[in-house]
Amino acid sequence: MTYIYVHGTESVEVKHLKLSGPRGTTKSQNELQRTSTEKRLSTLEKNIEKLEEKFAMLADRFVAFEKQISLLLIPAGYDTLFAMSGRSIENPDTNLTTVKDNTNSKTIVDEAIEEKWSMEIQQNLVEEIECCLMVGRKSKANFCLRTLKLMMTSPSGPCTDDVMKTCDDYVDSSSYIRALILLQCVSNLYKIDADPTKAIRGINECNHKTMQIIGRLVQQGGSMLPIARSFGIGCIEKLLYDLRSVTGIDEYIKVLYEALSLNNIGYSCDDVGEYRKAIEFYKEGMNILSEQFKSDANKYRVFGDLHNNSGISYYNMGNSEEARKFYLIALECYKEASDWESVDVKEEEISITRNNLEMTEELVGKKNA
Repeated sequence: MTYIYVHGTESVEVKHLKLSGPRGTTKSQNELQRTSTEKRLSTLEKNIEKLEEKFAMLADRFVAFEKQISLLLIPAGYDTLFAMSGRSIENPDTNLTTVKDNTNSKTIVDEAIEEKWSMEIQQNLVEEIECCLMVGRKSKANFCLRTLKLMMTSPSGPCTDDVMKTCDDYVDSSSYIRALILLQCVSNLYKIDADPTKAIRGINECNHKTMQIIGRLVQQGGSMLPIARSFGIGCIEKLLYDLRSVTGIDEYIKVLYEALSLNNIGYSCDDVGEYRKAIEFYKEGMNILSEQFKSDANKYRVFGDLHNNSGISYYNMGNSEEARKFYLIALECYKEASDWESVDVKEEEISITRNNLEMTEELVGKKNA
């Protein structure tokens, strides 16, 4: 086990003392230092052993807590289903029944249990996480979210498409927090998909939907704004981590999707009023595109989007001069880009950026007047 000790920012003053024994037995400075170092190492080893014991105890407690929360979330009547299948609630993985369906190795009751687990228990956990976020219990919310992810990525977990459909239903009913929660789980399912192309596209879709939901939470305002700023931004940043963890895909494709994700994160940061943070994400997107494609980076629309959105964030910060520079670059990038969905979309984006530029130049003119 490796331990990393991180010191704070305060300086540590080390005083070197002149040590000596009785006359004729004066120790050399090297010997004193060696003895002192050996004592410190011995103390550290003992402390490490104590920490290892505490970590082991915490791990055992964590497993126990997971088991308790699973039992607490079992709906009424579930004990009957377990009894019918020959299982024990204390050990649900043990199946003692020998009655099998003719066409399947599992019993019919087993299938019923798995269906309930992937739907009812999932819904209970999602509601619990939402309640915890609403009352500011972030630690419990994160614990329940971890439990939900583990459940959904288990062999008996739900289909990715089914979870995405439930997520869309939540959005349609304005249950935005629940949708954010499930998008984290969907991304987790895509991350373990055997097809890297499907995985990276799926995670990118989760990223885009999360960006839209954060915008809607901001529009709702009130108690939804701090949730968008903390939980929402945390979710969309986690999706970037998921996307970067995908392997086995062409690097240039991965870089493009990463740039799209960084643009979405920056957009969300701007939505919640964190303009400097937004600009940092936009810059990171520009940098990875420039490193990968060199002078051909402007052939991709997202390169123009990153510049245009940087201009918006600078404008929102009151820096109209810097905003103007980025709008001008964005216009040039849009003209050079060759991956537009259609000519109409290209003209629309160029028109929007020109309007942004005109508003900014008007503001600059007033300041200089």
